[in-house]
Amino acid sequence: MNFLNLGGSLFIEGVNLGFDHEATEFLDYLGVWYENTGGTDEVSEIFGAGNSFFDSVNFGYHGGSDAHYSIDHLSNTTSNVLYYSEDDLSRIFVNSTENYKTIAASVIFGAFADGENLNLKTYYLAEIINYFLGISPVTALSELFTNQKIQLSAFPNPFSEATQICTFLPNEISISLRIFDESGNLVREIARGDFSQGMHSFFWNGLNDHGERVKEGIYLYVLVTKNQTITAKLIMLK
Repeated sequence: MNFLNLGGSLFIEGVNLGFDHEATEFLDYLGVWYENTGGTDEVSEIFGAGNSFFDSVNFGYHGGSDAHYSIDHLSNTTSNVLYYSEDDLSRIFVNSTENYKTIAASVIFGAFADGENLNLKTYYLAEIINYFLGISPVTALSELFTNQKIQLSAFPNPFSEATQICTFLPNEISISLRIFDESGNLVREIARGDFSQGMHSFFWNGLNDHGERVKEGIYLYVLVTKNQTITAKLIMLK
């Protein structure tokens, strides 16, 4: 706890997280309260909490339900809920104070399974790292619970082989997503059409519309809607 008091950041997970630290000050630092062991409840899906950037970023969960395996029931005290399971129990919590930041999970990230959008696990981890490092290409995590607006980010960036461009749409909307070079020339149209509310991810493999590999350098990825244009930089390496 001295580590946190000195400005540290902590990601901690464990199905017995509450049981192992019941009635200790450590749970206060995480902003959670231990309710019970959860028995042999089986969790098969977890869902991003509404009013957060992880809304609609959902995962299957392959943790099992053996008698020796239980997922603690935790509730939030000073923390916010990032994820809950299909039984409406909170599973992942984020807590931020003037001195430290924590993310605590009673589910195991290794048991997450990607859904329809590939590599969302990578995106999920990138957002956690950005939060801890204070890097906010689009918005700070503390704002995620109050703002519902179009979000746009890419990971990895810089990249060499391929990158994943992710966008959160607060409602169903028609968009276009295109790549331009620094001179403003169109390189590749990634997506165009009507998309539902929620998180969407698209891959760019560094090829132009003619199937040719583009040279290293700085590129712009541009999301256009009827009322808004969002532009961000991509750096392509050799």
